[in-house]
Amino acid sequence: MPVSADSNAHGFLDGPDDARIMAYVLHRDSPRERAAFEKQLRDSDLLKARVYELTSLVQWLRSIPEEEPPADLPARTMQAVGRTPSGTGTDHLTPPVRVHRLLLPIAAAAALLLVSAIVAVNLSEPDRRRRTARSAEFLPIRDALSQGLRWLASAQQPSGMWDAGRWGGDRRHNAGLTGLALMALLTAEGHEAEDYSDHIRRAAGFLLSIQKENGFLGTDQGSCAIDHCMATCALLEAYHRYPTRHLAAAIEQALPWVSSLAGFSSSAYQVPDRRGGDPLGLWIQLVMRLAQREGFATPSEGPAPSSRGEQVLRRRVRPSARGRPSVQILIRLAEARHPDASAPDSSPPCATRAVIRILQRQDRSGTLAGSWDDLDGYGRIGGRVYSTALAVLALQGYLAG
Repeated sequence: MPVSADSNAHGFLDGPDDARIMAYVLHRDSPRERAAFEKQLRDSDLLKARVYELTSLVQWLRSIPEEEPPADLPARTMQAVGRTPSGTGTDHLTPPVRVHRLLLPIAAAAALLLVSAIVAVNLSEPDRRRRTARSAEFLPIRDALSQGLRWLASAQQPSGMWDAGRWGGDRRHNAGLTGLALMALLTAEGHEAEDYSDHIRRAAGFLLSIQKENGFLGTDQGSCAIDHCMATCALLEAYHRYPTRHLAAAIEQALPWVSSLAGFSSSAYQVPDRRGGDPLGLWIQLVMRLAQREGFATPSEGPAPSSRGEQVLRRRVRPSARGRPSVQILIRLAEARHPDASAPDSSPPCATRAVIRILQRQDRSGTLAGSWDDLDGYGRIGGRVYSTALAVLALQGYLAG
């Protein structure tokens, strides 16, 4: 039976076809089934990613010393991944053995238990083991993130800004795009954070240099309010990492302008459109959340979050992470339906579905490798810089859980 590339829309290890994928990973399928599956693999990058994720998890579990797994771990689970249950007197890994097809449901159940087993075994070395497991599970996402960050860094101008006109967008929105790209670079971790420190410094410097006397960040105060909000969010995120007095002064000037945009009436900013909610309302909400986090004075009542959007990630994102721009952007993309879609999408909003769509649409070759084209309909205005920064933030939002 063919495996659907989109069958895993609700999680990496709980799709209806995962029994088939597990059988392939554990070499428990017939030659005919294996050949048919490999033919599908050649045509689906997403399917390759799912196979790689499950293979990595199985290999990691097999690498754990024999005495470490809990004694009450079901024997069938250990057998499904080629491990000898404790107490059998055999201290080695058993080779894969062909089993009757009736055991495939057991293999599927084992796939669901893998994460639980990893958590249980990690108790002795929690930090190292947790990093290893997450790296294996999210490797395709992290790879896409790294490529996206590299492309954004290469597209930055010497002045520190990102030129929308050069990448298919409207130059009037350069301030907002620079803010969005700056936020994306600020999500970099480890050695990548050091790699992009100069890009971050130049981008923040550009935003400070264009701020008007009334605190506005952008070109046209009448039509570019969203750019001001994006740029203000970026300065707040930069301040979180580099709390300098110059950034603080610019933020204090910018916040009153944001406060005047919607009057913080829940009906004033929630103006849904076919792209998935009101983007200006989203950015007003993010500015206020970040300003409160950093201790800046804000109105006592701010925009309420989208109740439907919050439900998208409620079960998989820590409450402390839901206020991050990256998480809120992921919620927006999970709710969004591209205006060019030919058929209505009746399925519920799903974070994993949004991530799969993002991974599928990343350019993988040529000078545009690592970047994204239009993701939500607004890419025609913001261009490739907008879409790439948005994708990076959304993927980082998924990892935030």
